[in-house]
Amino acid sequence: MTSCWSLTKTAFCSGTTWFQSGRPDSERTRAPLAGLVLGLAGTAMFGGCIVPYATPKMLDTGSRSQVTPVAQQGIEVGKTTRVDVLLALGEPDGRAVDDSWFSYGSSRSSGAGVFVFLLFDGVDISHVNSQVSRLVIRFDASGLVADVLWQHSDCGGVHLAQGCMDVRGTDLLAADIASGKMGSVLLNYNTGNFAYSRNDYCNSIGSDSYGPFALTDREIVMGETELSYSGIAAILPFDNKGPGWVRVKRYDGICIFITVPNSSTDTHRVHDLLLQQIQPVSRKSNQTTP
Repeated sequence: MTSCWSLTKTAFCSGTTWFQSGRPDSERTRAPLAGLVLGLAGTAMFGGCIVPYATPKMLDTGSRSQVTPVAQQGIEVGKTTRVDVLLALGEPDGRAVDDSWFSYGSSRSSGAGVFVFLLFDGVDISHVNSQVSRLVIRFDASGLVADVLWQHSDCGGVHLAQGCMDVRGTDLLAADIASGKMGSVLLNYNTGNFAYSRNDYCNSIGSDSYGPFALTDREIVMGETELSYSGIAAILPFDNKGPGWVRVKRYDGICIFITVPNSSTDTHRVHDLLLQQIQPVSRKSNQTTP
């Protein structure tokens, strides 16, 4: 236990540093830097308790243990195949829609902060530092390695580490979309949410994922996957009473739920543009059907 006492209206805690075991939780809520200053001042004024702690650098949840320059050894440009890379390194953390590149990453984080106890409540205020390593392997049209790039970045922040490379390569996916390799871009968002389920009425949502999202003149790009407009059986009516998902039904019976986070206006725009895109496809299919 940590004992606290008040002296001349200022709170003190016994000189104990708490070390948190286990993986650091980079998603927990933390106050901004201004809140840190105000919180500590408030604690001193109202006789609260401040407990400092530090978190040693540890592997982030779900991260690979090691992605270092050594991981490049044995991968030769013009000789190593895509299959060879998969056998040597396993499934990538991220990949291009057409498998023209794979991304492998490792992330470790550490932190330091204080627990502030005031009357009946407490606040955890901390600063997070992260180190991210990423190996990007590009392939040519024949499936041979064309380029190998190892990258490393240090990042940090009060709320959470900001500006880190994404081990999944979402920045590379966004660049692919912007390049027009998947068609002329009609709508493009840095982040979209996607969920899949098999349900006759498309009213049951499965687990969701996120990633770069775009509508082009020929397909939907959803993170690492793509769907041609010719593969869409129906765009279901938009349910304003629901959570705001665009509901797409494929010909194989799979329902896809799409939303643009924190923007119902953009989600409606996606719905309306999808309707415009599949109508010409449907007319063309009817004209060619005997």
